[in-house]
Amino acid sequence: MPVSLNVGQLAYICAITCTALSAYLVYKLGLTTRDAAQRNAQFRSLQLHFLIPYLAILLAESIQAPYLYVLYHVYGFLPGQISVLYVVGLTMNVVSTVLTVHLLSRYDRRMLCLCCVASGSLACLLKFSDNYLILLIGRLLDGFSAALITSPFQQWYGHEHVMAFDFPKEWLASTFALLSLVAGFLSVCAGFIAEFAESISSITAFPFFFAILFQIAGGCYIMRVWPSNRLEPEYRIPLQEQFVKAVAIFKKKPVVLVLCTVHTLFESTLLIFIFVWTPLFIHSKAVLGQRISYGVVYAAFMSCALLGSVSSRLYQKRVMASRVLCASSCACLIALVLAVFVIPSSPSDWSTYLFDILLLLFCLFEFAVGSYLPSMNKLQIDLLPAEHRSSLLALLRIPLTIISCGGMLFLHSGSSDWQIVLMGCILLSLTTLCALLLHLVLSRNTPEQINDHFVLKLSTNVYDSQEDEDDLPQGLTVG
Repeated sequence: MPVSLNVGQLAYICAITCTALSAYLVYKLGLTTRDAAQRNAQFRSLQLHFLIPYLAILLAESIQAPYLYVLYHVYGFLPGQISVLYVVGLTMNVVSTVLTVHLLSRYDRRMLCLCCVASGSLACLLKFSDNYLILLIGRLLDGFSAALITSPFQQWYGHEHVMAFDFPKEWLASTFALLSLVAGFLSVCAGFIAEFAESISSITAFPFFFAILFQIAGGCYIMRVWPSNRLEPEYRIPLQEQFVKAVAIFKKKPVVLVLCTVHTLFESTLLIFIFVWTPLFIHSKAVLGQRISYGVVYAAFMSCALLGSVSSRLYQKRVMASRVLCASSCACLIALVLAVFVIPSSPSDWSTYLFDILLLLFCLFEFAVGSYLPSMNKLQIDLLPAEHRSSLLALLRIPLTIISCGGMLFLHSGSSDWQIVLMGCILLSLTTLCALLLHLVLSRNTPEQINDHFVLKLSTNVYDSQEDEDDLPQGLTVG
């Protein structure tokens, strides 16, 4: 049997099995059971008005992921040129993320959501050109769109939920839990949609056309249904003042610095993985004579991440989030260390067996990532001061981007890429050590001691301010 079919079958089996197990756990754990919030018809209506367009836009983002590197490879660009395209997008993203903190305090959130849709759709359209300059412009738009895909949408909903409809603030968790769950299943579907789009057209850029359709559908819904809202002038804080206060947190609260270090190192590794998995499997074409199903492989990865996220519900009330963080980073480290030994030094040494093992190791990595994300999100909400959370996370994008871009530019040769995976192992080793330190600090101090000595207490007052609306989850990544 051809190698590609074996890899494809294994990916299908992983995707279907893990998605089915996730659905079973969702049912078993009663995650779809209606609570007091879900029994309120007006709340459900607002929830649907928020989730329908936002999930469509998140789905569009995920559809682009499987074939982005493949598209540049098909256009005939060298590995170094492709690395530059990725680095341009990431650099634009970090600049736009910092800028977004300012934009959210000044401008209408609905307008920023539409800017996200417009820039994302135009970026997808530009990918139908094989001109390098046009693709660079597309990557700039990608970076800008990605920076706007989280906070403007979530803060728009937070304002409507608390200020416009006066729903209990505690009901926010119901909406974002549902958002995270559905987005996880949609990320699996995105892989199959991308594969379907590519297979029916034999055009590598065709999945991006599907992404445009979902982007436009979400944008039209927002224009038609969503009202405008913005931060009131009396609650606006100058951008420089926001970042100065955020940096001061590191000096006063050491545990915040440790948590942010874990976040930066792990997210850098995740960005490197997102970049490197496709070129590793591209070598299969030389061995097999045909291309593997990248959309199906992506669906397998996302299904494993979904299973890890849903499985974490089984023990999240009994196990400290910091302990889960240690276990997740350790599992990721083991997966990548084994991958370094699996990846041959020469492309001609690839075989069916090696591709299958690599796929399984990467699935293990994604399962651990799925377990990591809910724990990190919980620790950020518990430990990062709400009024400075957006500024802190925006600042973290700077070292995060420098680390990941360095690996992409200097270690991506296109011949083996075990070096860049090894860099991920080094970063995860540091992540695990920092996560262990964080766990020791949190386990040996009572919540009162931590609040007194390490972090600011979160205000429970409800008003239209940056503090309240930043108490929303940050960074729901699908692909």
